[in-house]
Amino acid sequence: MSAVLAQIQQNEVRYKTRFLIKVRDQLLSINEKDIAYFYTNDGLVFLKTQQNKKYLVDFTLDELEDLLDPSNFYRINRQFIARIEAISTCYQYPKGKLKVEFHLEPPMTPVLISREKSADFKKWLDLF
Repeated sequence: MSAVLAQIQQNEVRYKTRFLIKVRDQLLSINEKDIAYFYTNDGLVFLKTQQNKKYLVDFTLDELEDLLDPSNFYRINRQFIARIEAISTCYQYPKGKLKVEFHLEPPMTPVLISREKSADFKKWLDLF
């Protein structure tokens, strides 16, 4: 029986719960619960904490999408992956898009969800 239990546990999906961030000569451990969102800027990927601090990360958004628990994080568009608790408001936007606002200081550009992804995003918000 223990062999079966071990096999089930091996097949269990594990998501990343901490991120090791290098800041100059320091290594910081950031808990995923403290992350508001990940975003790209000039080809680099950053995380923004709930405390409004920004850090460079060594992952692409595609890699992060596989590492993060989908019940907590959603790939909004090519530039953003957001934590559900960081989202304050969603607005209808022209042509069936949605505009997302965060509890934090707003990003430099509006965060938009395409018409194609808006229905899926609304389901995600409602499920979790």
